[in-house]
Amino acid sequence: MWSDSVGRPQLLHSPGRSGVVLLMVVGLASAILVIMTAFLARIRSGAEATHPLLAEAQARAMAQAGMMYIQEASRLGWGEEAYGWTDIRDGSLGPRGPRSYDSQGIVDRSAGTNNGMPQPYWYDGGDYADGWPEDSDLGGTPGLLPEAGGLAWPMPGSVLRIDMYAYQVPPYAKQERATYNAIHASFSDWRHDWHAFVTPLKSGSSDSFDSVKGGHDRFDSLWRKCVYEYGHGALQPQPHYGSWASDDENEDGFFGSFEAGMRVGGAGGAMALREDSRDKSWFRIYREVLADHDGPSGQAPVDQVAISAWSGSAHVNKNWSVFVVSAGAGGTRGYRDWAEVVASGAQSEFGNSEAFFDQQLRRERRVWFRVEWSPLQGGAFSPSRFAKDGSPVLYGKDVNYTPGAYRANGATIAETDDLRRMLQANPVGNLKWIQRLPGPPERW
Repeated sequence: MWSDSVGRPQLLHSPGRSGVVLLMVVGLASAILVIMTAFLARIRSGAEATHPLLAEAQARAMAQAGMMYIQEASRLGWGEEAYGWTDIRDGSLGPRGPRSYDSQGIVDRSAGTNNGMPQPYWYDGGDYADGWPEDSDLGGTPGLLPEAGGLAWPMPGSVLRIDMYAYQVPPYAKQERATYNAIHASFSDWRHDWHAFVTPLKSGSSDSFDSVKGGHDRFDSLWRKCVYEYGHGALQPQPHYGSWASDDENEDGFFGSFEAGMRVGGAGGAMALREDSRDKSWFRIYREVLADHDGPSGQAPVDQVAISAWSGSAHVNKNWSVFVVSAGAGGTRGYRDWAEVVASGAQSEFGNSEAFFDQQLRRERRVWFRVEWSPLQGGAFSPSRFAKDGSPVLYGKDVNYTPGAYRANGATIAETDDLRRMLQANPVGNLKWIQRLPGPPERW
């Protein structure tokens, strides 16, 4: 220590002491860096640990979506109402449309096939056999995608592959708005129109509705102003796009209308997709041929129960309502393997890289289920509506389906209003059973 010219004490600055301080700062920064690195690694490992759980949940959600498709497509989506995968009217191969009727309202038996019922437009096999074809009549190889040379959906033996993703704005989208103001007009409009219109009526005026301040014309003017000039008005829900089918609304390079949704390049262009929803999940459905469920044939665990038994030269109790539903959470888009990608000509979807596809496949979670669709609407029968010899049929316990008829305790029930008086009725049928498969079957 030394003193300056006026006697104030001064400390000597040591270069060694400054170096120690620098080392301490660097050491503390390094410790913080190590701690942060360990923390980030922990977060990453936690995210990796939750991936199997999230993938399992996503795959099961896709399996449920596939099963719901089977239910809904049993009657919907074919241009006209259909009557089930195995037709509820006579047990034939469906879905097929309604019967043809002549001008007198009588079934036109000369139209279509049996009993005026049409041959499905999607059937592209051989002999339709009035609705009961054998597997040999179908043509093609079961279990192949249509783009890989397989049968067209929904032929028995065909495969439907659905790559799931979300649209930015789907067709017929409505606004995401919880509440609407039914009447939205300015204060001056209220004073000029509504207040002047209502006050005489509230004061007990004997004037008629039509004569008070213009009557209907005044009310109509105010209503139009509230609804049209001030936006949403009393109509809800409101469409996302204000135009029905025009494509003149430009939104960041996209075109949109209520009917078409958001598209690229106009109303006829491709749907605009949410990029963060791509390559996340998929499901595919295989519609079994009769040989897939005609009794034990070594294809464990699938063909162990004779649903459509083989009898000499033909199948009996033909059933086309059995499906294999496969679902996955990952980026393979529902292709089984790279060989199927090549057969389908879809290499460009994976950058023409088999290694990239295999990487997606290793990370993907897949599940397989086998189901049988049933035309029964579900729920419980009302005991007061169904009875035999005074004994009610309790909650559908003894009710089962056979082609062409409903049976309760052995008694045939006709297609009457009573048949539809059920609790929890489902107009697109139900799944009779669901079998969880431990691995992929031979055909899926």
